Amino acid sequence: MRYLAGAYVAAGDNYDRAVHFYADDYYYDAKSAGLLQKAGLR
Repeated sequence: MRYLAGAYVAAGDNYDRAVHFYADDYYYDAKSAGLLQKAGLR
């Protein structure tokens, strides 16, 4: 569940984009947006 919540944060609270990120490993998207810590990946 934490991984999905992080995808939602990385997606800017956009549900459809969060589902895409969750399905497609969003680590690099979160990293480029500077959201690793906020998304729980660090």
